[in-house]
Amino acid sequence: YFSFSKNCEITLEGNPENISLKYLNDLEAIGVNRINVGIQTFAANLLTSMNRYFDPNSNNHILDIMSSSSIHSRGVDLMYGLPGQTEQQFFDDLKKVAEANLEHLSIYSLIQEPNTRYSKLVQNRLLLPPNESLQDQLFQKLPSKLASYGFQIYEVSNYSKPNFECRHNLRYWLYEPYMGLGPGAHGFNGQLRYGNLRNIKRWQKNTTGATKEPHQPEIDVPLNLFRIAKPFQLNWFADILNQEVAIRVLPFFEQQKKLGYGNFIDENFLDRDFLDGNFSSSQTPNSNTWFQWNLHGLTFLDSIIESFVNQNAK
Repeated sequence: YFSFSKNCEITLEGNPENISLKYLNDLEAIGVNRINVGIQTFAANLLTSMNRYFDPNSNNHILDIMSSSSIHSRGVDLMYGLPGQTEQQFFDDLKKVAEANLEHLSIYSLIQEPNTRYSKLVQNRLLLPPNESLQDQLFQKLPSKLASYGFQIYEVSNYSKPNFECRHNLRYWLYEPYMGLGPGAHGFNGQLRYGNLRNIKRWQKNTTGATKEPHQPEIDVPLNLFRIAKPFQLNWFADILNQEVAIRVLPFFEQQKKLGYGNFIDENFLDRDFLDGNFSSSQTPNSNTWFQWNLHGLTFLDSIIESFVNQNAK
């Protein structure tokens, strides 16, 4: 058995049509202290084109409902680069959520994933593909626009007001252990990844029947840690990766600096609140070798990660 710490983060995800003020109050009463709602956009035509459910009444009132709730941390998801979406439409959406009484925003660009309904519609020329040029332009405007509302970028797609970073997601990105509880859940003990049985009846008969999953630090680390928009310590890599790869980490980041993608940061100028909070890495800083992506680097992060993986994956 285990107990919960007094300041643990308990998050519930929902869609606008499932959220009411009474529901949020009931959630808070049982200990939920973080809520995140997938709005995506307020434009009905864009949601309909993506085959997403749209309830105009729910979408029109969701921000009022969330603003009225006293849940500790409230956030929403937005998307940009939707087929037919204009820059003005996106910034209208952004203004609405930024001016609401929220603490967290997750803002994602639309990606054309293989074998999805959207991908098939694009292939059949029934929908437009994402406008990557426009997506890059919007992404580069986001940090300064949201900073004027008090939101700081802390991960490539996530913004929060001070001390409202999503703590459970930071555990994934900082490569820290987490438990997977229940059917279909995934966990990581720091060295081994595992997945529980997906079928609930089979899981009930064998709750410890987890399956070992592929674990390649040379791929997993850049896919997670590289996403952090705040400074990260290069020594973390040495503790996780094998020595052959670890010795190539510093030269790799020196190259990224030369390419104009980021800079080394002196430890004396780090954001101590971010590093010393409950959501920070458990490792104690022992080096001034910290690195932080700039906006240019975050824009090209996918290709940077691919470059690191190609150099170091087995």
